[in-house]
Amino acid sequence: MKNKILTIIIPTYNMEKFLRRCLDSLIIDEDGMKQLEVLVINDGSKDSSSQIAHEYQDKYPETFRVIDKENGNYGSCINRGLKEAKGKYVKVLDADDWFDNGHFRGFVSFLDSCNVDCIINNMVTVYEQNSKRKVVSYKLPHDRIFGLGELNDAACNMWMHCVCYLTSNVRRIDYHQTEGISYTDQEWICLPMSNCNKLFYYNKIIYNYCIGRDGQTISPVIWNKNFWMEIDGLFKMIQQRRALYEGCTQNGADYIDKRIKARTLSCYYAYFLQFSDNTNDHLMKKLDEKIREYDIQLYAYIGSLSLFKLYKYVSIWRKQNKINRPFLSFLVRFRAMIKTLISY
Repeated sequence: MKNKILTIIIPTYNMEKFLRRCLDSLIIDEDGMKQLEVLVINDGSKDSSSQIAHEYQDKYPETFRVIDKENGNYGSCINRGLKEAKGKYVKVLDADDWFDNGHFRGFVSFLDSCNVDCIINNMVTVYEQNSKRKVVSYKLPHDRIFGLGELNDAACNMWMHCVCYLTSNVRRIDYHQTEGISYTDQEWICLPMSNCNKLFYYNKIIYNYCIGRDGQTISPVIWNKNFWMEIDGLFKMIQQRRALYEGCTQNGADYIDKRIKARTLSCYYAYFLQFSDNTNDHLMKKLDEKIREYDIQLYAYIGSLSLFKLYKYVSIWRKQNKINRPFLSFLVRFRAMIKTLISY
């Protein structure tokens, strides 16, 4: 039996509608399948997800393995998968997403010949309602190995779907993802990445990320309801920041800072102040205070943010304890429209 080159961890909870599409995207030629390990972590599904996964295990026993367990949420699936993984590299694939099968075989072959800590790939965001597609790629060196310090700001805010880690590296730092809550994928792209020294950019689309389906955790209604989970995840990154500084290089520490900065600015402040409601104001104030404790310069920088150099929305919110959300949302959309027009 060939050594496993790549382990795919698939957290699965009530995904019978999407799971076949996901698993079918991993079917490649016979030699490639022998190099591949697919761990379907069934997180206490109540539908036929486990039955579907077992069909693939029965048909491809050298590649697919189903692990049925009680519900523990997303992080528990990642933790279980890491314990079981036999592949040299490990990558996470959500059960409602799928790989680009045409590029995937080449990706497995590439992994067989490389020796780096992390491989970064491109992805496509696919909108469930209208099949609209948006390619996500990065301006990175794609013909050589490079260091963590060469990641630009956009890459420091990359999606977790774009990374593939050396398994031994993740285990070396005793990585453990938070269990029992959603949105912990942010930990997967932050903590292990900070300990990577050698990276390679595989400049092809591997991952198809589906958004817009009913019940998805990133939908505005559910995200607003579970905003406290996002805050908990960011708090964990902030709390572990100093400990991580002691265990990684300066480039790793700088990456953590850039990641936290990107998340607080692009996600929490901007999105919350546009779309959330008053029920989460106390959480946002708690986050704002934590940022001030964490880095007073970052706190001041956030307060200076403005739209069209006129509307300092964070500073206004801090002083008045309220924000004109419709007006802010209008300005953000207007700015996006101007940037789109300029880009043409």
